[in-house]
Amino acid sequence: MEQKSETIIKECEREEENCLYTSTTFFFWLSFLRKVRSLFISIPLLLGGIASIQILSESENGFIKYLIALSAFLAGVLPSIFSALKIESKIESIDKSASKYKIMQGKFRRLRTISIHNDTLEEEFNKAIEEIEELKSVSLTAPERYFLKAQKKIDKGDYNFTVDDKNV
Repeated sequence: MEQKSETIIKECEREEENCLYTSTTFFFWLSFLRKVRSLFISIPLLLGGIASIQILSESENGFIKYLIALSAFLAGVLPSIFSALKIESKIESIDKSASKYKIMQGKFRRLRTISIHNDTLEEEFNKAIEEIEELKSVSLTAPERYFLKAQKKIDKGDYNFTVDDKNV
């Protein structure tokens, strides 16, 4: 029985670490996509404003006329690109998954530190594994650069709890 508990605790540690890396990666990715969304919203507005200069300007300058035409074109096209890329739904999906991974990280930490003393450890562990497997079925794959950013931040110790550093 003791070895079984130790094996479960070790697996909880693995899953906790996996959830930490995954949630942190998703939070970096989410931050980037939110910035992209802001650009896709603000740039067409800015370009539309530039395009409207034509009404106020009677310039014969070919470059200005070209700039105005290009601005009007991009102001119309960028919202379509934003829609086609489905950035909004990606943001929602990544946000939900990142939060769930963070919750699961806490669940696995509590399992290995608190539930080890309960007779229901194996049962609670199996439920948590079912939850994490369901979460993994969403199959979001963040670009590698966000994992590397997350790894760097985690390795730096930003997610270490000071309470764990104290010798009690």
